[in-house]
Amino acid sequence: MNKSNIIGTGIIILLTLSIIGFLIIPDLFYEKVAPEIEKITKEQNQVSEEQNKLSPELQELSDENRKRLTRGCLTGKDCIPSIDDPEFLTISEVDYLEPDDLVLSLNYQDQARAYPIKIMNYHEIVNDFVNEKPVLITFCPLCFSGVAYEREIDGEPVEFGVSGKLLNSNLVMYDRKTESYWEQISGEAIVGPLTGEKLQFINIWTIPYQEFINENPDGIVLSNETGFQRNYDVFPYGDYNENNERVMFPLENKDDRLATKELIYGVFVDDFRKAYPIELLNERFPDGGEFIDEIGDREVQISYDGNNRFRAINPETGEEYDHQIGFYFSWAAFFPETELYQ
Repeated sequence: MNKSNIIGTGIIILLTLSIIGFLIIPDLFYEKVAPEIEKITKEQNQVSEEQNKLSPELQELSDENRKRLTRGCLTGKDCIPSIDDPEFLTISEVDYLEPDDLVLSLNYQDQARAYPIKIMNYHEIVNDFVNEKPVLITFCPLCFSGVAYEREIDGEPVEFGVSGKLLNSNLVMYDRKTESYWEQISGEAIVGPLTGEKLQFINIWTIPYQEFINENPDGIVLSNETGFQRNYDVFPYGDYNENNERVMFPLENKDDRLATKELIYGVFVDDFRKAYPIELLNERFPDGGEFIDEIGDREVQISYDGNNRFRAINPETGEEYDHQIGFYFSWAAFFPETELYQ
């Protein structure tokens, strides 16, 4: 028997077995297996529906928020790739940063870490662990806002990614557990099954790399070997930072009390918000200083070191209030009633 005859015989045998299987196996499947699969699927769906169930008010809020979103990139989720398995270098190993390059400086769980802005421009999110604590480092290049959070939901670590959506030209994240959408600026879920939930802030600072070295000689720095082919020395949005009036996406509110891209520290105190222009702080406290201010009905101690190290503290308890750096236009778009330090 030649080779072609052998192949032909094999095909006939396979077809015959397939026909027999088609006639016999379905009866066994539908009698024995299918009911069990249906039962398991029904139980899983019930659990999923229960987990994802929102109150009518939150469902309405989620639906309304979805309409507010702007598409930021054509390919949707993860169009900008997050760094999910970050590698770090000791300061002596770093050869790709200049002293005046800006970094996000994190001091958390007795560790100091630097996340260079030139890398964050291309990834926006780093899913990290610091002493086994899951940490979310975020940066929105369009708003110049660097914010960190504890990335836990119901006590479990959860990865976040770039949703491809924007709100007030600000990064909208999504979690890879429920695919809810989260505001970067507030850490609040605004669309999906977790609408209304909030992540826990971790305060970080945007400072020159040399200052990070001076303060943290044993600190570590995010490696530029990220697994992605990017030219981290080139800003991905051209002259965006030099064009002071250019905003790339729609805003829900515009406020002309400050220049569009004036850098501010925004402070959260209960339901009150206040913006502190960095240029004004530098003018009044070139060598740093402290003063008591009011935010809403609260007295707040403001501490500024003259080099972008800012703190807002409850003078009675020592509690540090959440704050973040960013362009004024984004802060004012989210918080039209913001107070302004003058």
